[in-house]
Amino acid sequence: MWRIALSWLLLFFHPFWAQATVIDSLKAELSIVQSPKEKAEILFDLGKSYWQERNYKEAESMLQQAVEAFKVAESPMGVNDAYFILGRCYFEQAKYALAISIFTRAKDYALAHQQDKNAANQYNAIGITNKSIGKYPEAVLAFQGALKIYNRLHFEEGMAAAYHNLGLVYKEMSDLDTALVHFQYALDLRKEKGSNREVGRYLQSIANIYREQQAHEKAIAYAEKAIDRFEQAKDTLGLINAYGVVGLVQMDVKKFAQAQKTLESVLAMSIPFKYNLANTYFSLGKVNQGLNKHHKALAFFQKALNSSKFSESGNIQSDIHLAQSESYEALGQDHQALTAYKAYITQRDSLEGQNIKQQIKELDAKYQSELKDNKISLLAKDNQLIKRSRAIMLAVLLIGLLLGLVGWLSVRTKRLQTVQRNLELEQRLLRAQIKPHFLFNALTAIQSFTLKNGIEEGAVYFASFSKLMRSILESSNNELVTIKDELESIEHYLKLEKLRHGNLFDYKIDCDPHLNQEELLIPPMLIQPFLENSIKHGFTRLTDSGEIKITIKKEGNEIQFCIEDNGVGISQSPVSNDANHKSRSMKITQDRLKMLNKKLKKSMKFTVEDLSLSGSGTQGTLVRFRLPLIGLEES
Repeated sequence: MWRIALSWLLLFFHPFWAQATVIDSLKAELSIVQSPKEKAEILFDLGKSYWQERNYKEAESMLQQAVEAFKVAESPMGVNDAYFILGRCYFEQAKYALAISIFTRAKDYALAHQQDKNAANQYNAIGITNKSIGKYPEAVLAFQGALKIYNRLHFEEGMAAAYHNLGLVYKEMSDLDTALVHFQYALDLRKEKGSNREVGRYLQSIANIYREQQAHEKAIAYAEKAIDRFEQAKDTLGLINAYGVVGLVQMDVKKFAQAQKTLESVLAMSIPFKYNLANTYFSLGKVNQGLNKHHKALAFFQKALNSSKFSESGNIQSDIHLAQSESYEALGQDHQALTAYKAYITQRDSLEGQNIKQQIKELDAKYQSELKDNKISLLAKDNQLIKRSRAIMLAVLLIGLLLGLVGWLSVRTKRLQTVQRNLELEQRLLRAQIKPHFLFNALTAIQSFTLKNGIEEGAVYFASFSKLMRSILESSNNELVTIKDELESIEHYLKLEKLRHGNLFDYKIDCDPHLNQEELLIPPMLIQPFLENSIKHGFTRLTDSGEIKITIKKEGNEIQFCIEDNGVGISQSPVSNDANHKSRSMKITQDRLKMLNKKLKKSMKFTVEDLSLSGSGTQGTLVRFRLPLIGLEES
């Protein structure tokens, strides 16, 4: 069975060699074959033969049967080929909606059966059909779908064809720069490995763009390169088109004598190609218009009009009538000019009307098909409706109840998610309030220390500061960190503060050895504000050295985290005596723990005690945190 190579540039030029004897022979063979695959292949060959004869009704019937037969025979390739010819049958009858439907069905079938290259070919067919009816966005999406598959398969020939098709769409949309980029992509992919015919086509498309951009020298250069390729490939149709570009450029620059010579050589080649023959006659007529040889121009226009009946597009006919009107007017034959212009208007309106009628016809056909299917379905089900009505009502009721339950659960879930998000945002805000305050003080300390002690000693401060910043940044996005990480941060911080204040105080950190520092978690930066208060406010009036003692131990199911200093105590500190000062440390910590308790459903709390009021004769401040045991797995 013939395999179909997707080459849509030759869409309108299929041969008409199928004879009645061939069809009769295939029909006779169909009546005796037993193999499902052989039957499918004969049905396909019959459909293809009818299509070549433009007997679309018989072709459609045979090809539809072939599709089903290939499915039974489990031949995805056969299904693809039959779908493709069936789609072309609809395309050539201007049944574009049906053509797109068939190509889409074929594409989906190919993808489902891992026939990627066939799926890409069907994408191309969908794109070309959409391009033909002016649905350019849909065409671009289809060609991009083909390109994506070809790229995945590393199939350069297919990639180049897809780029070229995209360029043709952008050219139709008058986006010449984008079209040129895509044509150049296609050429770059294939100029070394591609066939002369393929490369010539890309060169010619580039020449067309340069012609429309009025880059005449480049247009001629690329057209001549295309001519060279087409001559090597002995591709007459390609030569006609490439020489046509040269002739049109010569017309654009008013070199009418050269254009006439070029187009006359094209005319000799165009005889077998009736559609191209009309274009060539028309171009020669325009050349003679430029030479003010209007009688000769009119003769060519009439030949173009006679040849245009073989065209499947009426656009050229309207162009011919308009050109005739211009020549008649130049000759002073006003009556003939008016008649030709009326013919132009009539043809133009007819084309627009045909397009509208065709769209209405397609929509009506689709509607009638759906209506017919619905009527059949309703007749088949009519006798069952009464018996099923109660079951349906019950099902509807149950579904309604179920939907109501699902809706209630959805609303409740969204509400809980909103609350959770709010808690997280508030928690991040509270942690963010700590960091600017602390960073400002730390940077101020760096500046002060460096100015006082010099750059070399300041470098030591910077090194310690960088370690502290790294530990803070690593934990900045975490609500909990390990005890080990938190103690390292505290160690860095206290070293910096001790260095800054010139040994104003000493510190000691004592951690219960039974606590697993790498597994248990606590909130980060929790005690830092209280350490800062001890250093800044607690030791300012001391005559002796200050001391900070940090102890961490396990008590039952809790971790007790204590910070004790020997400062002047809260009641005697400068903070408590400043009526305008509001310490943010306690408020921020309270709010942080409140948010964490809500989110984690835990109990975290702290107390602050002024030791000078305890009656023990000691002075200082004791801050005690009681935190739950939270392991990495639970987090």
